[in-house]
Amino acid sequence: MKTPALYALVCLTAVGACQRKPTGEVVGTSEAKVQSTNESHAVTRSTVSSEQVKRAIEGKGVAAADIQIFDEGSDPNKLLGRPGQYTVKVNWKLAGSEATLEVFPDIKGAKARAEYVKKLGESMPLALQYVYLDETRNIVLRVPHEILPSDAKSWETWLQRL
Repeated sequence: MKTPALYALVCLTAVGACQRKPTGEVVGTSEAKVQSTNESHAVTRSTVSSEQVKRAIEGKGVAAADIQIFDEGSDPNKLLGRPGQYTVKVNWKLAGSEATLEVFPDIKGAKARAEYVKKLGESMPLALQYVYLDETRNIVLRVPHEILPSDAKSWETWLQRL
């Protein structure tokens, strides 16, 4: 007769082990997926479209022929539209090199990309770029290191006005 009581105790223990904490984390079993609500990962729509970026770049005097808008199929990095990656990517010729603007759905992705590009430049000087992060709109702007610092600063100002 102890078997039903033991069975009930095991069931209650198992149910209690899978309770939800107020933080949104699932605890108790190794198979449970942990989901934290402590970090803010607000996802927003693209704050800027590729066409808006193209028009703004043209407004800085860059020829339309030197501007390339990417889509999922043409993105050389194969990151456009993938989870945690950019949703808009535009490249243009600047001082014989390439400048890039990428728009992310959240700040976490934008910060990660900016840090990645900065570290890449530190480890490989040929890849060094000026990197600007617009945290309010989740945008990463990269301009070639070959341009003058004052010209790079003008692109940073351009980004703020975009």
